[in-house]
Amino acid sequence: MAVNSDLVYVGSPDRVTGSVLNTDKGAALPTDASTAPAGATWDDAGYITEDGVTLSDAQTWVDIKDWGGDTVRRIKSESQVTLTTAFLEVNENSAKAAFGENNVDATGGKIAIKFNVAEPKRKSWIINMLDGDRYLRIVIPDGQVTDRADMQFTRQGAVTIPVTITAYPDTDGNAVYLYADAPVVVP
Repeated sequence: MAVNSDLVYVGSPDRVTGSVLNTDKGAALPTDASTAPAGATWDDAGYITEDGVTLSDAQTWVDIKDWGGDTVRRIKSESQVTLTTAFLEVNENSAKAAFGENNVDATGGKIAIKFNVAEPKRKSWIINMLDGDRYLRIVIPDGQVTDRADMQFTRQGAVTIPVTITAYPDTDGNAVYLYADAPVVVP
């Protein structure tokens, strides 16, 4: 296969449809990069920091060795897929996504966030990206915020809510789906 610069993508946020969206787990999910999700109401977390999102697939492999000590096979013993990002907006949707719906009170233009041991519920997530007229999309059918990094309050930068979303396998055994629009290449 020859190299093709049309297949080089940039992961810029899709500001029209929203870049990081979530809804109740079990909602109908898109199966391509550009079709709008149907049915459920998707909450948009707002601006994300310039670091964007990072999708990690941490795998642990175990070596099987023969009697002489040579590795003759490797087997995957564990896999964990996570997505990290930081919400740049402190709004109702980003706070509920990060801390859980029961830990956020938003009324009259004010917001109160409670820090406690309650876990945010598992949700479905979509990360929409747009590169010119081509779309990229990450779909997490079953994901949960399992870590919040330190929030910093300084006069040199914005307050952000850094989160790690752990993706759990769906009924087909897949934790994440990555979709990309293929460009139309004219020979």
